[in-house]
Amino acid sequence: MWAIPRTIPGSRWKPAVIHLLNRAYDAAKDTMVPQKDFTLRLRRDLFRDSPFASAVLRAPKAQPRPLPTVAGGDHVAVRVPELGLWAILELVPLDEREHKE
Repeated sequence: MWAIPRTIPGSRWKPAVIHLLNRAYDAAKDTMVPQKDFTLRLRRDLFRDSPFASAVLRAPKAQPRPLPTVAGGDHVAVRVPELGLWAILELVPLDEREHKE
């Protein structure tokens, strides 16, 4: 699996996202093997301009799914229940409701 972060520098209240790409391809069946129940650990210093409070998993043909985050030392962990081919993990900024740009 690849995890590719994206932020908008200088935009503290816009969400940062992590693009998740499943690389587990089963050539015999010509399909992707879903990845289940894994934890993504994100270093806090990668998102110092956009501290986040929660996460939302956005996948094709699925409803957005809020996911809990767990802070620990220098990282924040997010448990992802399942990844098909790809998804976007939206990191919801702290105080989002109070700070709209």
